[in-house]
Amino acid sequence: MEIWDLYTREGEPTGRTMVRGDRIPAEHYHLVVHFWLQNAAGEYLVQKRADHVAMNPGIWATTGGSAVSGEDSRTTVIREVEEEIGWSVPEPEELCLLQRYVIHQSIVDVWLLEKEVPLSAFEPGEEVAAVAYHSEAQIRQKLVEKRFWNYGEPYFRWIFDRS
Repeated sequence: MEIWDLYTREGEPTGRTMVRGDRIPAEHYHLVVHFWLQNAAGEYLVQKRADHVAMNPGIWATTGGSAVSGEDSRTTVIREVEEEIGWSVPEPEELCLLQRYVIHQSIVDVWLLEKEVPLSAFEPGEEVAAVAYHSEAQIRQKLVEKRFWNYGEPYFRWIFDRS
């Protein structure tokens, strides 16, 4: 059983918790993280979700997940990266929080790490069928083909239009 801390829309802890899978109480939010790794060629690490998972089977996406009770955003992204793609972030202080946004009843923190990491460093977990580096064009093509999770155009501008 996974326990989530609940937050206000502004990201302040409420002191309340809930069990994952239960309905999030009105006016409460839970914390979600997304992890983007960009290599020196400007490509992004993406993962293909396993066919047996309940949410988005067979779809390419970024690595991410929900915070469990007691975790902050940085701790969550480090844990999710280890669980989903089997890689330990060597220097967590290099993680950059790109954006925080609210969608439905989730507060989503989007993290970026710019680092050269070979594909051989990753060992996908049970929820992940494959990992690969994709260019912006490859990701956008998969979006058109509905083979990449569509987080929305403003989201992709945060990822691709940084300068």
